[in-house]
Amino acid sequence: MNLRQAELREAGNPYWVDVRPAGEFLGLADKTILHSGPPIEFARMCRGHRRSMVNACFFEGWAKTEGEALKLLESGAVKCEAAYDYATDGSGYGIITKSVPLLIVEDRDYGSRAGLFPSEGRFGGGFTGWGVYSEEIAANLKWIGTTLFAELVSVLKDVGGFPMRELFA
Repeated sequence: MNLRQAELREAGNPYWVDVRPAGEFLGLADKTILHSGPPIEFARMCRGHRRSMVNACFFEGWAKTEGEALKLLESGAVKCEAAYDYATDGSGYGIITKSVPLLIVEDRDYGSRAGLFPSEGRFGGGFTGWGVYSEEIAANLKWIGTTLFAELVSVLKDVGGFPMRELFA
């Protein structure tokens, strides 16, 4: 956590106001993967990050095999960028692709907005946090984004957002 994040946790007034796909909210180009940590080339990533990048290719349907994914990643056809360079961050491996639903949080004192990836329920951050992939995890994350959060967004809009400061404490 950087100093600015610490200050906002103490001084800000964050409200969860919406849910939107990362591609839409962050303006992610197709075949872009955001990850936790500093900017780094795919070849220099640790084994866990590299595995997570391959899994992101599976999640988005860019590759069906590990070999296909590695070819895309090693050639630069899929860009790997640091989440901190966008209005988001990541814990663990912090995997965010265009289809990942983000919780949109606005700071009502400062006017800024950020996108946070969700906990994946029973998978506990499986894909977004730790880059773990299975068809079941992918289906669950897609269900969260298209079905569960659709209902929650309706409620958020009705009540004017959900105050999050107490959650950060």
